[in-house]
Amino acid sequence: TLELMKDGLPLIYQGVIIDGNLFGRTDLLEKTPGNSTFGKYHYTAVDIKSGKYLKDEYKMQVMFYSYLLNRVQKRMPSKGFIINSENNRLDFPVEASLEASKNSNPYSYF
Repeated sequence: TLELMKDGLPLIYQGVIIDGNLFGRTDLLEKTPGNSTFGKYHYTAVDIKSGKYLKDEYKMQVMFYSYLLNRVQKRMPSKGFIINSENNRLDFPVEASLEASKNSNPYSYF
């Protein structure tokens, strides 16, 4: 996955992100404009879910992928994305969601 990210592919299916003993496998990694260790782009995590709504557990999964992406590409994605059962793209702000998670339950902040 790291090699594909370095090559700048627009979408990476089932991307594996590893940092130390932390591991995640996204449904999609999407190339996004903005500086990172790869150059003038970085990646955001997109997860495909069978539900209709943006549930907290969906957000937590994408926030974890975003945390790993920050470690690998030295840039935190600003948004996380879910594609729901109706093929709608639902987004949420990653930083604000991480802070809210940290404030409500310190153990949920990786």
